[in-house]
Amino acid sequence: MGFKQFLRQINEWKNLLIVVLLPIILLPLPVHGQTSVAKCAYAVIIIGVFWVMEVMPIAVTSLIPIFIFPILGIMPSSEVCVNYANDTLMLFMGSLVVAAAVERWNLHKRIALRALTLVGPEPRWLMLGVMLPTWFLSMWMSNTATTAMMIPILNAILTQIREVKQKVHEDKRRDSYDETTCLQETHNGHIPQEHPKREVKVMLEMDNILEPGHPVTLLAESSSLQVPVEQERPITRENTAYENSAKCEDEKEYEQLAKTFALCTAYAANAGGIATLTGTPPNIILKGQADIPMSNNTRRGERSNMQAETDREFEELAKTFATCVAYAASCGGVATLTGTPPNIILKGQADILYNEYNIPSAITFANWLVVGIPLSLIVFIATWIWLQIYALRKKCLCCVKSDDDYSAVKVHLRHEYHRLGPMSFAEKVVLCDFVMLALLWIMRNPVFMPGWGKLFPERYVQDSTAAIFMSVMLFVLPSDLPFLKKKAQRTDELTARHAYIPLLTWKYVNDKMAWGVLLLMGGGFALADGCSKSGLSLWLSDQLTIFADLPDWLTAALLAYITAAITNVTSNAATATLFLPIVGGLAIRLAVHPLYFMIPCAVAASFAFMLPVGTPPNAIVFSTGYLKVSDMMKAGFVINIISVGILCLALNSFIYPVFDLGNIPDAFLSNKTSGVTQVITGVNNTLSYNVTNAAS
Repeated sequence: MGFKQFLRQINEWKNLLIVVLLPIILLPLPVHGQTSVAKCAYAVIIIGVFWVMEVMPIAVTSLIPIFIFPILGIMPSSEVCVNYANDTLMLFMGSLVVAAAVERWNLHKRIALRALTLVGPEPRWLMLGVMLPTWFLSMWMSNTATTAMMIPILNAILTQIREVKQKVHEDKRRDSYDETTCLQETHNGHIPQEHPKREVKVMLEMDNILEPGHPVTLLAESSSLQVPVEQERPITRENTAYENSAKCEDEKEYEQLAKTFALCTAYAANAGGIATLTGTPPNIILKGQADIPMSNNTRRGERSNMQAETDREFEELAKTFATCVAYAASCGGVATLTGTPPNIILKGQADILYNEYNIPSAITFANWLVVGIPLSLIVFIATWIWLQIYALRKKCLCCVKSDDDYSAVKVHLRHEYHRLGPMSFAEKVVLCDFVMLALLWIMRNPVFMPGWGKLFPERYVQDSTAAIFMSVMLFVLPSDLPFLKKKAQRTDELTARHAYIPLLTWKYVNDKMAWGVLLLMGGGFALADGCSKSGLSLWLSDQLTIFADLPDWLTAALLAYITAAITNVTSNAATATLFLPIVGGLAIRLAVHPLYFMIPCAVAASFAFMLPVGTPPNAIVFSTGYLKVSDMMKAGFVINIISVGILCLALNSFIYPVFDLGNIPDAFLSNKTSGVTQVITGVNNTLSYNVTNAAS
């Protein structure tokens, strides 16, 4: 077996090898450490490597804390399992059920097509029309479902754009052909039409005169040369000899003179004829035989250049439209707590951290909406502008007019929208349920007035309460009320449909529910809980004291850029799960508000624009075939830098006062010293244990 074949087999079995060998290699850490910090670090490293390298399904890896924490003595099983069904996960689950109802009755498609019909047909406005519904829907629905819904619409738009550009290309080619034909006809009109055969005959006869022995009389006759001839004299015997000799001399002179005149006439005609294009038939023949093929070649070259330019423009547009869908979904998910997993993980991690210090959680759906929508909108606009610059170059300027007529694209979109027909009863009910849920989230604890949450004991109702209530109603509300229809519209076929049919069935929801994401988030919460109770989070934050000498805003910016870089190669949920407990503990260690570090890391985890593996929307648009990895990297690198920069500016401007990030709660400061002392004591015990073992 060759070395390459051996490496190939290793690569095929690498997942199993990692699963078996990694725990064995790291086994000395918990065996010799004998502390909860070392044991939790052992579990975190194993789970983190499994998540990043995806040696098994991510959802399956998320179940490992359920058995590894009790075995290592970090947490009892009952406490671990609570994290898989906490308040935050119920909030996310309720939002997924409502999103499934929106998708079930095509309400999302109606919203998307309606937005597209309101914008202009030019590519820059079509791009905005594609991004706007994607951005809005991804606030409330799964980014994956939103992107998957927009792909068929995107393909239809690109098909219409290709047809428009092909039509423009054909028109330009036809105009170019007409101009060339007209020019050739103009040149042909200059060809003398009088006595063409005589001129050719004269030319041929003048050429023949150069041949030896050619009779002069033919030349003179053909060329109408009038050779002067004297009157005949009477022939007598006396002058016969003289006449004969004189005649011979005269004939020689006349022949020589005729030849000279003929040659000079021919040479002069030839010399004058070459001076102009129409002066001589050979020049005309040259034009006909040489210039016409050249014009054909020119037309073919121009046609090929025009086609290449058209294809190049379409490819750039296709790449840009594909990337704009994925980027808009990532931007929209930031706006709400339920829009993307990192936001939900942020709320869950913050709840765990605040509950540990017996403080009410600072993050609610309402106050996150206050900061999330402006931040998301600014990043959205910046992304739209950058994609125009990247794809359209100078054509992105509004003052530059395009020759392409894209009215056919708008006609097609209007046709697709009208095909949906009027809103059905089910769509109206789902829309009402959706709006009611958003209002309940916002009005539970608004900043400007007491909310409906004040009607109940403190902490009794949360955002998950409204989410589950409105999602349960979707399984109860009917999808149609046939008895309200006119009797004239009732037929035998409709009678069979008069049975009660709810808006959602469990089978449909079960197929659409992202159970793997829920397990991933539950595993992340369990991991964070284990890190907190074992002291690993505080120990890690104590090792990051290098950031203590930096300004707080610079530390937050560095953490955000590091998170954004890592999330491009790993799952954004896994990145947020691993980073947020660490940066929260680091903030408390540095006497900084924990949300000041946790918010930028959580939001930056959603800014994965560079690689297909970064987010599911990236993978979906990459699968369309319009993009290469290099295309996503070139377009995504710049917007990654810009978006994180906007995030840092927003953090220190309008996010800062909403969460009162300048004032750290006293509970964090009072418990910080005791927590660090416990960690240091544990570390010292570990060192003492190791030294004793080494001495023995």
